[in-house]
Amino acid sequence: MSKKFHLALFTSASFGGDSAWMRTTPGYDIRYPEIYCDTARICERAKFDMIFFADGPTLPDAYQGGWDYYARKGMWMPVFDPVPILGLLSGATQRLGLAVTLSTSFYPPFMAARALATVDHLSRGRAAWNVVTSLSKSAAQNFGQDDLLDHDVRYDVADEYINLCHQLWKSWEPDALVLDREREIYADGSKIHAINFEGQYHKSRGPLTVPSSPQGHPVIISAGASPRGMRYAAEHAEITVITKSTIPTMKAFTGSLRDRLAAAGRPSNACKVFNLFRPVIGETDAIAHERWQEQAKSIEIEQGLANFSYTLGTDLSKFDPDKPLPTDMNVNAIRSKLQNYYDNGNPTLREIAAQEARNAGFPIVGTPDHIADVLEEAAREGGVDGFMLRLTMHDQQYLVEFVDKVVPILQRRGLCRTEYSGAMLRDHLHEFD
Repeated sequence: MSKKFHLALFTSASFGGDSAWMRTTPGYDIRYPEIYCDTARICERAKFDMIFFADGPTLPDAYQGGWDYYARKGMWMPVFDPVPILGLLSGATQRLGLAVTLSTSFYPPFMAARALATVDHLSRGRAAWNVVTSLSKSAAQNFGQDDLLDHDVRYDVADEYINLCHQLWKSWEPDALVLDREREIYADGSKIHAINFEGQYHKSRGPLTVPSSPQGHPVIISAGASPRGMRYAAEHAEITVITKSTIPTMKAFTGSLRDRLAAAGRPSNACKVFNLFRPVIGETDAIAHERWQEQAKSIEIEQGLANFSYTLGTDLSKFDPDKPLPTDMNVNAIRSKLQNYYDNGNPTLREIAAQEARNAGFPIVGTPDHIADVLEEAAREGGVDGFMLRLTMHDQQYLVEFVDKVVPILQRRGLCRTEYSGAMLRDHLHEFD
């Protein structure tokens, strides 16, 4: 039996990792607001749950020891701060969820809690926070640190960080605002509380300067797929984002996560699983596969090496591309991505680079009906709750193609919503429970 699933857009306020600036829709510029507003409106027209902004507060410099290659190709630069963009989109949309990435390794907890509560107010309850611990030594140096803490320790910091944020969000009781003009009382001070938090890594007096927001707190998102990252998701997240390339690996992840949710004392539907994908669409199967082959011919292996170097925080130009990566590599960034290749035959670095350059996530090639078939099967058999279309902001024409050709089929089959039933993002997430 088929089940309804969620759709979202996964993007960033940058060009991404595949020379996306070359595909910019005429009339748009990443430096100006029109492209963000129009893209969000397209997502809302399709009744997506949210638009999700990834982020990286540094210029990439892992490949060949600097940012020269990335700058020449326009990869992952520039990277604009997505928080102000969410404020912009709050006024440009009415129902679309707005998700932003903020790092627990760099942002002071009070600052993050305040910014996110503000966005939740401006959007009337549509804010979400993708909690990351960051992966780049150069990002740490931008914030005055010499290096990142160890991978698992960063999650320990994040545990404490989010507990502090929750206390700050609760420092105004929901009915603290009185707004009584006759008695000239704006708020009840007895319902605004200091928190006097002091942990191993953070401390804050509180209260927050922002009243309790429409959702109480933003929807919490996590994208860690390592054992420690999955534990974090099971304990804290309401959404986890994965990049599984097959339905069996989706099923294995969702089963493991739900076991962890049970161990954490949370219901199985407490954390929704979204898998990234980027289909190749054609009016016929032949046209779709021809497009796939054209993309394959245009792939630059060096772009894949630069991409994966950024992901791992390791300069892969030093390794033989025609041999597998050594299994004893010490990675302090996204370990799960490397482990996924180890677990799937440990291909050569050249083969890995080709996959990373394509950046397809869950690859689907075919007609709109075929794409709908595969998504339906993946939701049913893989146990995922939704899918995030992975596109850069400048792939707007591609987004329109998916929205106009695939989404109507999914809606006719009853697999995706045709209208929003709720006003807030958390409403969207639990609409199909």
